[in-house]
Amino acid sequence: MPDTNRSPDRIEKLARRSRWAALVGAGGLLVFVLSLGLGAYYLDHFSGRIAVLQDSIDSLDAVMETRFRQVNQLSERADSLRALNNSLRAAFEKLNPDQMQQIIAAAEEATQSAERRPTAWIQVGNEEQRDAARRMGALLKQERFGGFLVPGIETVERLPKDEQIRVFNAGDMALARTVRDSLAANGFTFTIQDLSARYDVKPGILEFWFAAPG
Repeated sequence: MPDTNRSPDRIEKLARRSRWAALVGAGGLLVFVLSLGLGAYYLDHFSGRIAVLQDSIDSLDAVMETRFRQVNQLSERADSLRALNNSLRAAFEKLNPDQMQQIIAAAEEATQSAERRPTAWIQVGNEEQRDAARRMGALLKQERFGGFLVPGIETVERLPKDEQIRVFNAGDMALARTVRDSLAANGFTFTIQDLSARYDVKPGILEFWFAAPG
């Protein structure tokens, strides 16, 4: 009898099955390898995301720690101010009416004295002039220069061609001349511009304009 296990059809079927099994096995291996590669890619990707997130959390922790420290400092200052306020209140409660009247009179005198002092507004064009203006402002605050109040130094875009003291009330002309001469002795040369006919300004306000940088 013929050996059916060795028939060509049987052998061909076995061969086809072997090839198919080999293809399936190779495909499975390829999928497995690809899955390992993709897994490594996503692992690296998410590891980077996690690292960035951790850095953000650390930064937020640092900011929060700073904020808590600032809040604690403000709380301590508030406690100090409350203690000072209580101390002052206790001290005032111990004062007799005459002492209270003396304190009030002294405060009123200081206020009136400040109101009587002339005011100097200073205009500059750059930081180099601002340094010179600070020095001049310190001079103007001295009694021999007029005892001016110097509220601040303004930076402006358009300046005159020369240094000017601008007067807006005719009653300030004598003061302007005195200040001009005193400043000249200290290296600041200004001319006087009388603008009192164009403006209605209360006495005691002068403007000091530096020249446009050239």
